[in-house]
Amino acid sequence: MVLNTLHQQNIIHRDIKPSNIIKRECDNQFVLIDFGAVKQLDTNSQFPEQPTQTKIITSEYLPLEQWAGKLSFNSDIYALGITAAQFLTGSHRSEFKRDDKDRLVLTEAIALAIC
Repeated sequence: MVLNTLHQQNIIHRDIKPSNIIKRECDNQFVLIDFGAVKQLDTNSQFPEQPTQTKIITSEYLPLEQWAGKLSFNSDIYALGITAAQFLTGSHRSEFKRDDKDRLVLTEAIALAIC
């Protein structure tokens, strides 16, 4: 919900990872923290991906396009997906299988975690 609200405001978090998601004690809700790396996109731009010079240090949660300096809302979605897969499986991202094009294959790991 927070991520959707940020994206509706044309803001990208850019540093979603397990240590930036905490469980709030008062209501047991998971919340996103650490907004120090947020970036607001230019709403007047005709390009959905915008270049950025800032590299965020937590590289294992970055999609390739963010490494290339192209920023989009999909960058946050990718990082949230990797984080969710880690929460579901209990495995670190480095332990996930890869296909022949070096892409992460998460379906088997998540299916095993759910069953």
